Amino acid sequence: MASNYFWWFGINNIKKRSESAGNHVIYPEIENFLCGYTKSFDWPQNKKNHPHEYQSMRAGDSVLLWLGDGYISDWGIIGYAKIEKIFRKNITNYFKLAPFYLPAKPITPYESHNPTKTRMTDFLFDLFALDFWPLTKYFKHINVYEGLDIPQHRPAVTVTSISKYQFEECLAYSKKFH
Repeated sequence: MASNYFWWFGINNIKKRSESAGNHVIYPEIENFLCGYTKSFDWPQNKKNHPHEYQSMRAGDSVLLWLGDGYISDWGIIGYAKIEKIFRKNITNYFKLAPFYLPAKPITPYESHNPTKTRMTDFLFDLFALDFWPLTKYFKHINVYEGLDIPQHRPAVTVTSISKYQFEECLAYSKKFH
């Protein structure tokens, strides 16, 4: 699995575009890709957030796709992709994603809107620790982690780097349980 970097791409779990979603990718926009109906998805660069991360991305990089808790009850680690190429259209950079592994069912940390400690929350907690921005709000809602020094929730993190080890552990977990 040759890759320069490994990335966490977060998908907004809402039904339709709203002002609060900004230019983040929302579930209905990527649904056909996740279901295997299309062979690629053009992920737009969010101009406001994470410019350093986007500048570091290269064709061949691996991507973990995460769907936050929301209107789709099957949320969590929803798939894995590769950046096939990077291109510019008008004034926006795009990252063409090709599917790498799309599990039949996502690895969902807990039942939607019902934060509880599960095998999956323990797995994520052990792998990413408390200061991994995309997951702090989920850990904060689970009573079992109360008393731990969980950082204050920061604005949504759509894109961030992860280690090769973290990517491969999540992929192995997805293949093992789904």
